[in-house]
Amino acid sequence: MKAASAPMIAHIAQGQTTLSTCLKLTLIDGTIIGVTDHDQDLLFSAVTYLAQAGFSKLNLSDKSNGDASTMQLKGMIDGIYITASDIRSRRFDYAAVEVFMVNWSDLTQGRILLMTGKLGVFTLDEYEFAVDLYGLAYRLTQTGGELLSRDCRVDFGSPRCAPSGVLDGGTTIDSLMQSGTVATTDGYKTLTFTGLTDTGKPFAGGLLTWLTGNNANLSIEVATIDFGTSTIALYLKSFLPIQVGDTFKIQPACDKSISTCANVWNNAVNFQAEPNVPGDDALLNYPDYHAAHS
Repeated sequence: MKAASAPMIAHIAQGQTTLSTCLKLTLIDGTIIGVTDHDQDLLFSAVTYLAQAGFSKLNLSDKSNGDASTMQLKGMIDGIYITASDIRSRRFDYAAVEVFMVNWSDLTQGRILLMTGKLGVFTLDEYEFAVDLYGLAYRLTQTGGELLSRDCRVDFGSPRCAPSGVLDGGTTIDSLMQSGTVATTDGYKTLTFTGLTDTGKPFAGGLLTWLTGNNANLSIEVATIDFGTSTIALYLKSFLPIQVGDTFKIQPACDKSISTCANVWNNAVNFQAEPNVPGDDALLNYPDYHAAHS
């Protein structure tokens, strides 16, 4: 059962209503975007819900038996509020969602909350997008947990690798960071740089995070780095075009083996794996009789 104020219930009971649906997105960078299927913008609870970036909701499935709520949304790519480049660069990934109805002729009646959850997978067309919304119970339908592994299960520099940002040997992750500037680039996958110093630590597989430019705040893995020629090759093509003058920070890498963790980073106490667990071959071994030599 959906909660609603007494004035809203009375309005719905009239039969002819002035209801509209609003969608509130809270992106992982804190940005809030509101859109509505009404033909005019709505200001509700200090958030403006834009009619220009309108959408239509399809296939709302909301059950009271504990099953996950789902909904599919379709909307227009308007080039301002919801752009194809933002979707491709995964700016909307993991965005928190609230879908609710209001009486556009009297917003003081409050809202009827339809569902909350997270954005799912986007499908892009030339001028529109479609995306699935998953309710809070959706995560309960997925299998979680960790698997036994010889290689470390966590990313280098993450809280379990470096509690409070410090490796066991006393090195801080921040002290390993370097900042550079793009000198030349092919626009997507390779670039030459200024500002970086060879510290002797591994950088292939490290993380490059853009500070300025089209890709600001986005990260991508480094495939190779050559300090002799000041060249970086990215593991994948950059989300958006790289430009000369773009700045970035780069973090060294770890191949997640116990030898690298212990010998390169002096951080074996924080190693998150089981390097001495026997493999499948050891499990299949069996005693084999060999006759004594005469």
